[in-house]
This record gives sequence, C-alpha cells and structure tokens, in this order.
Amino acid sequence: MTRRPDHTFKTTPLREPMDKISQSEAFLVACDYSLLILLEEHPDPLNPTGLAQIVGARRVLEILKTIGEPIKDTKPARLPGLNYNQK
Repeated sequence: MTRRPDHTFKTTPLREPMDKISQSEAFLVACDYSLLILLEEHPDPLNPTGLAQIVGARRVLEILKTIGEPIKDTKPARLPGLNYNQK
C-alpha cells in the first residue's frame, strides 16, 4: 500500500506545530489576504491562467489548513446483512 504525502507528514514531529499554526488567527487572516493579493494581480476573472492560479492557490491553502490534523483511525465497513462468522 502506498502512503500518501499528507499521511507521511502527519507521522512526523512537525504535525503538531503545524496544527497549532494552521489554527491560529494570524495564519487564517494571512491566507485570506494572500488570496486577495492574488485576485488583485489577476483582475480579469475570465482569464484562464489567472483563474487556474487562484483555484490552485485556494487548494494549497485548504491543504495547509488541514495538514496538521491528526490521522483519524478508520475501521473497515461491515455490512449488516452479511454473516461474517459463516465458514
């Protein structure tokens, strides 16, 4: 099974400090202002290049805001109608 880069990051000692940074008001405000600056640099909303950069920047900011969250343990789904003990 291949591990995703975000899972690998979440197993490092950097995860906890990044979680604190990404939840701070200063970081969130800086993210909002960085998007405003990018929008100001590309005022034409129909320009495909500018639009792609803005969409890409929003995605990067979403990743930065969540990369510090701990890994959630998930259990495999068990369907209620199946008899798992049958041999």
